[in-house]
Amino acid sequence: MTRHAPRRESSHRTLAAAFIAAVLSVMPTFLLGGVAVLVRADLGFSESRLGLCISAYYVASGLTAVPAGRLAERLGGLRGCSVGILISVSALLGIAVLAHQWWQLALCLVLGGLANALLQSSTNLALARGVPDRHQGLAFGLKLANGPTATLLAGLSASVIATTLGWRWAFVAMACIAVGFFLVRPTAWRSETPFVPEPGVAADADVPPLVLIALGCTFATIAGASLVGFYVESAVAGGLSIATAGWLLASGSVVGTVARGGWGWLIDRRGSSGYGLIAMLLVVGTLAFGLLGVRAGVPVLFGATLLAFAAGWGWPGLVLFAVVRSSPGAPGKATGIAITGTSTGGIIGPSLFGYLAEHVGYTVAWGVAASCLLIAAVCITAGAGLAARRIAV
Repeated sequence: MTRHAPRRESSHRTLAAAFIAAVLSVMPTFLLGGVAVLVRADLGFSESRLGLCISAYYVASGLTAVPAGRLAERLGGLRGCSVGILISVSALLGIAVLAHQWWQLALCLVLGGLANALLQSSTNLALARGVPDRHQGLAFGLKLANGPTATLLAGLSASVIATTLGWRWAFVAMACIAVGFFLVRPTAWRSETPFVPEPGVAADADVPPLVLIALGCTFATIAGASLVGFYVESAVAGGLSIATAGWLLASGSVVGTVARGGWGWLIDRRGSSGYGLIAMLLVVGTLAFGLLGVRAGVPVLFGATLLAFAAGWGWPGLVLFAVVRSSPGAPGKATGIAITGTSTGGIIGPSLFGYLAEHVGYTVAWGVAASCLLIAAVCITAGAGLAARRIAV
């Protein structure tokens, strides 16, 4: 991969732009999770239908992830972000204006999934090209703090905007923020050169290890997408008010945001691939997710929430850093494969969790989510081992 020595200020601008674009990539579904109680009450559909709506977002993202990675390499990372942001704005405004039945909501989330596929690959490519190698662990960790940050915004929207002005205005507000960022984006985005691998670097990704890692991402995202989509619903079912649940969600998101950057900084300091830390976080997250289903009062729920966001949902940046580092000749395709795994988990997770919550209760649903994190740890460890053996041959 062509490597430059980016100026410090240029690297900072690239990271800031990639982070904001990454936040916008997940806002349609994360914001829906924060205001889901109000949306369901207004449109009149069940928890299972909510799961199907969220899954529609991940279906679209998963089916288009690899082609979107190739498109990002052709456009350039930051120019790809511009296109993705406009698609995300369309999804947010579509939900605010056009969603009057659950299937219309699902169609708007399909559009959001397309935006997510392009924005994830584009932001990863931008960081791979625009941030020095020695800081990429931190950069990917901070960029993948987009999930907790989006959840924080969703929690605040549920507590402040949706409960006062109505849930549709929360989506309008987020669309306005996205439009504002698009209008002030750097003019350099428009003249960015396409991605070109360095001579002598393999122009394709090592697929077999990536498939195992993507499978691990699938199981881990089954849990993570359920956390985002159903945390407020679960807390309200346990007796909390929507406002209190929203503030707990926001608190977990703050800790998750800090943790993702911290894990990336740690990887840079240690100079490791990150796979060992990923496995450890998933195992710790197993305990946290199990505790989310235990009705033991607000203090236990608060502690489990912080741990769930910091560990059980703190791994995505590390995974993307690892696959980009191991595929310098095709970072877009490599991250596309990983995103296919996360998107598949997003397809399965909300629908499965919603079904379990509706028919057997939230305690069982959180237990299943916890088990998925443990399976994910095994798959990612196996994928990392296979990659190491293939390099050694």
